[in-house]
Amino acid sequence: MTMLFWIFFILSGVLTWIAYRIYNSNDGADDGDDGGLPIDWSPPELDLPPGVTLPTSEGPEHTRLLEEEVLF
Repeated sequence: MTMLFWIFFILSGVLTWIAYRIYNSNDGADDGDDGGLPIDWSPPELDLPPGVTLPTSEGPEHTRLLEEEVLF
């Protein structure tokens, strides 16, 4: 009885492994495309309300200096 149990246990394990290999085979069709949308690394375009601007790299100090230069 014990020998029959071990044969059944090993045979069921082998059949499970074969079924797993058949189910997960991709038939060599590995094109690397996993689906989904492509990643866009550029910053998003912002829809700002009228009169609102993004800060520049010059900063407010540069703008203040330009205003003082125009006054003199």
